[in-house]
This record gives sequence, structure tokens and C-alpha cells, in this order.
Amino acid sequence: MTYTLRPFDFDELAAVVEMMNSSYADFGTDSSVRPEHLKLWLADPNYELHILTTADGALVGSVSFSYDSEIGIFWGEMTFAPGHRRAEVMHTLLDFAEAQARLRVSETAP
Repeated sequence: MTYTLRPFDFDELAAVVEMMNSSYADFGTDSSVRPEHLKLWLADPNYELHILTTADGALVGSVSFSYDSEIGIFWGEMTFAPGHRRAEVMHTLLDFAEAQARLRVSETAP
């Protein structure tokens, strides 16, 4: 299947929040994200959220991450739309996050 990975757009806030909560529930987590949580995270200039869609625009997953250059910590998270927690989706998101981590580290290395 062909996927498109792109930066998050605020027009899809509700759909992404719903996907995140479905993904957490699928993993057995009681975590609940509300739109105001996501808006708060996105206000952090170190936080990035990218969306994975199918060729026809259907939401498949997301990857979010942040890099704190002061302490050298990069953290990330992947979420999946129902029925899309598959190896190819996970690898696409993880490969992108790892590339971004390497980029952020190289940008801040002395």
C-alpha cells in the first residue's frame, strides 16, 4: 500500500484526537487525549506531529516527537487508526522518527 507522511493540519484535530484515543484503547491504556491537550503540545516549538494517510487520504497513524537539546533527550510516540497497527505502518513511522532524531541531534551537536 502507498502511504503519505505529512505534517499535522489543525483541520484534522478532531479526527487525530479520536485516532489517538482509539489507539491507546487498542493497547489497553486508559489514557485520554482531548483537543486542548493536543493544542498545548503543538504550542511547544520542539514538538512535532506527523500524520500517515493512505493514497485516498484515510488516516492510518501518527508519529509525534520532541527533542530537548539542553538535556539531549528525544522522545516519540506512534498511534494507529483501528485496523492499521501493522508492521509496514509501524516501520514507516519509526523510520521517520529515527531520521528526525538523527537530524535534531546533528543540528545541536557541538
